[in-house]
Amino acid sequence: MKSILPSVKGTLKINKIALRSAIISTIKSSNRYFSNNLITLQNDSTTNKVSTISLDIKPEFYQGMSAAPFDKEVSDVLLAPIDTSDIEVLPDGILYLPEIKYRRILNKAFGPGGWCLVPRGDYIVENGTLIQSYALYCLGRFVAQAYGEQQFDEQGYKSLGSTLEGCKSNALMRCCKDIGIASELWDPVFINSYMKANVVSVWCEHHKTKVQKKLFRRKDREIGYPYVEKTVATSNTAPTPGSTKQESKQQQDSKRPETKPEPATKENANSFSFDPEGELQFGKFKGKKFQAIKDTPEFSSWLDYLTRLNINPNFVEQVRKHLNK
Repeated sequence: MKSILPSVKGTLKINKIALRSAIISTIKSSNRYFSNNLITLQNDSTTNKVSTISLDIKPEFYQGMSAAPFDKEVSDVLLAPIDTSDIEVLPDGILYLPEIKYRRILNKAFGPGGWCLVPRGDYIVENGTLIQSYALYCLGRFVAQAYGEQQFDEQGYKSLGSTLEGCKSNALMRCCKDIGIASELWDPVFINSYMKANVVSVWCEHHKTKVQKKLFRRKDREIGYPYVEKTVATSNTAPTPGSTKQESKQQQDSKRPETKPEPATKENANSFSFDPEGELQFGKFKGKKFQAIKDTPEFSSWLDYLTRLNINPNFVEQVRKHLNK
């Protein structure tokens, strides 16, 4: 697999033999970053020490990298404030710009055919998430590189081709951050201002399971199937990406519809117990050993997701107490 490292051909000096096994096992087992032919280890037979590690990476992959800024007329297009009417909001309260908007901005700045997104190596699937690296080139110059990711279930309704296309769009969005497109969507001040002016949070009931969740939508939008809106919550602010600050349980309870309490279903707060030595009983990590996944970024993100949507709060509370011991 081709490397995604920067365009460098150099030599790293190492004087401690204790590092040899760690270096070899880390580098050669990381297929996502290295090919077996990329790394050359040179051993000094007289001292039994690793003297050099040579990294031979093809420079043409990164041609024109940071050679010069783009012309002013191009920069003005890339850095222009985004139209707030183009911004959408996910049910969990995260703001985003549809991927077609990024493509239109790139076409306006460089012209159709003046930019391209190139895959770097094959895709991989980890814990139900398809991941692939892409590089963005504009006017023949390397501009940015990022991983795209997309949820993938081989038994689900979405095909591999559709999943790869979604992964590509996600990588494009991340690459565009490096050239300033839609940078407002990572600015907490802009996010809070937009949320207060344009977004509401609503209590919704699942059409089939009757489970109630607090979801977010634009004021001029409606929550679609399978959820039905029940009550508009008083707060219309959402956490910025990665935030773990949540309302207290008392505040959340005060905003629930008084006429229809949340039923005890499989998604309810009290449905699942937590066993730190056993397997998880629901969600994306169902059947996984807790001890094997507790320290992974994916598990931490999943806990944040459950917290934001008030899914199984008793379970989440038990897990967080265990992790904070």
